[in-house]
Amino acid sequence: MPTSLGTLSLSVVVARNLLSADTTDRRRAVPVRDTRRAMPENHRAVSENLATVRRGIDGFNGRDVDLLAELTTPDFAWFPALPGTVEADGYRGREGIERYFGEIEGTWEQLRVLIGELRDLGDAVLLLGRTEGRGRTSGVEVDAPIGIVYEFRGEKVSLCRAYLDHGEALRVAGLPE
Repeated sequence: MPTSLGTLSLSVVVARNLLSADTTDRRRAVPVRDTRRAMPENHRAVSENLATVRRGIDGFNGRDVDLLAELTTPDFAWFPALPGTVEADGYRGREGIERYFGEIEGTWEQLRVLIGELRDLGDAVLLLGRTEGRGRTSGVEVDAPIGIVYEFRGEKVSLCRAYLDHGEALRVAGLPE
């Protein structure tokens, strides 16, 4: 499903705030790491990593395996947050993406991630948002917080770990709650 205009507008505002000199998120008074000064010279522009994550969320929501394979390394590892779909070793590479989408197709009538906030952390991006879904058999609707840490190798995502708790995602990313 496409991102709503409200979510897109919030993402633009958050990205704009990340690029400003102010390093405090006033809505939650959470310090935001200003990685611009510490980035190596060959690091891609902040907006490129954020754009890659946005495209990846569009790919996830649209179940676009080709797009996700394009955005990830061949040895990409994915550790989803939702119980009942997580394998101990996660999902690896294009085949893992295909297998995960097959599993959620059997379980969920609808499942999507909505971006609330993105933070560029140099060679990683933190997404704080929510996931919405509806069970295929039960029809039960789910709306839960989700935090995702994306690690980059060069221009591509090499690792993605998702959490159903923003605080846990912040801790894993090395940020205070």
